[in-house]
Formats: sequence, C-alpha cells, structure tokens
Amino acid sequence: MHPRKKHQLKIPKLRHQKSRNCCVVRLDGKDHYGPKWNAGDAESWYQQLISDYLHRQQALARLTIVSVRDMTLQFLEYSKARHKPETSSNYARACRYLCDVAGDLDACQLTLAHIESLRDIRIAAGNRRKYINDMVGRVKQLIKWSQRYMYMTSETVASILALEPISANHPFVTPSEPVRPVSVDLINQVLPHLNDNVGAMIRLQLYSGARPGEIIRLKPERMDTSDDVWIYRPDSHKTDSYGHIRQIAFGPKSIPILETRMDRPAGGYAFNSDRQDPASCYSKDTYGRAIRRGCERAGVSRFTPHQLRHTAATFIQQQYGITGAQLMLGHSSPKTTAIYAQQNLTLQKTIAQALS
Repeated sequence: MHPRKKHQLKIPKLRHQKSRNCCVVRLDGKDHYGPKWNAGDAESWYQQLISDYLHRQQALARLTIVSVRDMTLQFLEYSKARHKPETSSNYARACRYLCDVAGDLDACQLTLAHIESLRDIRIAAGNRRKYINDMVGRVKQLIKWSQRYMYMTSETVASILALEPISANHPFVTPSEPVRPVSVDLINQVLPHLNDNVGAMIRLQLYSGARPGEIIRLKPERMDTSDDVWIYRPDSHKTDSYGHIRQIAFGPKSIPILETRMDRPAGGYAFNSDRQDPASCYSKDTYGRAIRRGCERAGVSRFTPHQLRHTAATFIQQQYGITGAQLMLGHSSPKTTAIYAQQNLTLQKTIAQALS
C-alpha cells in the first residue's frame, strides 16, 4: 500500500451561475447550487457550505487510508481468531460480495449507496430475504469494526448501521420459507446411498437432536461414557458466549455408532473428512452436499442437515413437551439455576433412551 501524496486544501470560490442567476460552488467535482445571486442570504449560505466542507475534509484527514479489499482482509484475520469456522466462512462470503461492489475504493469512500447496491444485487440474484438480511448484517459488523482503525468517518458508519433490514412484504425478494422436518421414511431411502460417516452423523442427529455443527465437530475426548447414556460436552458451541452449558445425550442406539470412533488421537474428530488426516472434519457445506448427492442418487427430494434437527425436535416436543425439547436441542435459558441441573440431565437421559 503506497502512501498518498497530500495536496494543500483549496477553498472553492463562490461563483455566479448566470443561466439560473444563482450561487454555485464546486466541491470535489460536484456543483452545489444556492440562493439567487443577489439574495441577502447568499454569503451566509456560502460560509455554512464551506464550514461543513472543511469539517468533512478534516475528518477525512484523520482517517487511515486503506482500500476496502485490504480492510476486509484485516477483518477476516480478526474473525478467524474470534469466531467459529462456520461464522468466519459466512463473514468471508459477505466480504466477497462487498469487494465485488467496492473492493477497489478506499474505505473512506464507501457509502450507504454501495451497501444498498450490494443488497440490490443479491435481490436480483434471487437470494431469500433472511439470507440477504444476515449478509448485510455481517457487512455492518465489518463497518462497525472499522471504527477502531479510523478507516471511515463516524457519519458514514452511522448511516450504514442505520440501514433497516428488508421487510417481509418486499415485492421483489423471495420470501424465506420455514425449515420443515423431513420424514423418517425419506431418510431411510437415502441412507443406503451415503458413506458410513455421513450415515452415522444423520443417525446421531436423529437420536440426539444435536445441531449439525455439533455432530461434525464431535470429539471423543469430550465424551462422558460412565453411564448407560453417554454425555457429550463440546468445548465450544453456538451459545457458549451467553454462559450456556451444552450437554448432548446419546442413548443405546447412538453408543454403538460412537464406540467404533472413540480411538481418535487427542483433539481428533469422530468423523474425519480425510482418512489420512485425523485432525480433519466435515464442514456444514460438505456434510450438506453429501446428503444432497445421496438424495439425488436415491431419486428423492433433497433435505438439509438442519431439517434432521427439526425432525428430532418435532418428535421430542410431541412426546415430552417444550421442556424436553429445550433440553435436547440446547435452547435452555441462561437464567436456569443450578438447582435444576441434575433434574434436567436425568430427563435428558430418559429422552435419549426413548429416541433410540
């Protein structure tokens, strides 16, 4: 990144626009028209315009000049150190979209119009409302992060952060459909067309109600095997930043699946995406892609890993109510007191046995 040559700031003059008989001042290549040339307030208008202009120029002079592309690269390094792999991947996708629109601009030149343009491109691409709102939300996080390095003026940051999400009744946006459970019969048709790892992960999701990310990153060393129902406590999970404790119970049908995968080295994953590398694991994308290909081979409609969780949730809620579903799915409130911890774990074990 080469240093920029600084030029002395020149105060633009007040000029007479004869065809309109009004005041005009050219700032950064753009004409600003004011009152009539001989009007009494012409001079005060000019002074206010120049004052605002100088204020903006002084704010820009304090900024660190960096391109939008370089800014996103710095943010992604920060994201990798702070966030989980799936979250970092989502941020990387949002940064790519932003760079497609304004990657070659200086960060200080980025405006609300560029973010709106980015959003319009995703709408034209047919992305669903929730996807677009989530993506713009991640761009906003990038913009908010940029304040600490003085890449953008506070006014620009405030205008971008004030951008409202797309409403549900937007005429040109594909509405987001709710995630629906998938039938067990359909799952059974697909299982013969999947490899052992993917088939095992599907079964564990159905038997436990775990999130896809919790299954693909399951580490045997975190498993408590001292009881008839095994309890898995992941080292990190979706809600750990809120102080939640996540416990996943595996019953009699899950345990044989896990027993054959308990011999992993320290830090190894139960389901290796690469047999030569014990430290490798599936990602949500590769897991979902494997299921889609199995569906295509079976000649049935596609389903996603998250739908498997909804299938388990539907059964649990029907049989054990909302409390049982909250326990198994990890939706318990952080306000839950330690008094109920053992009672909840006992119910969780009972449900895990029933699911099997």
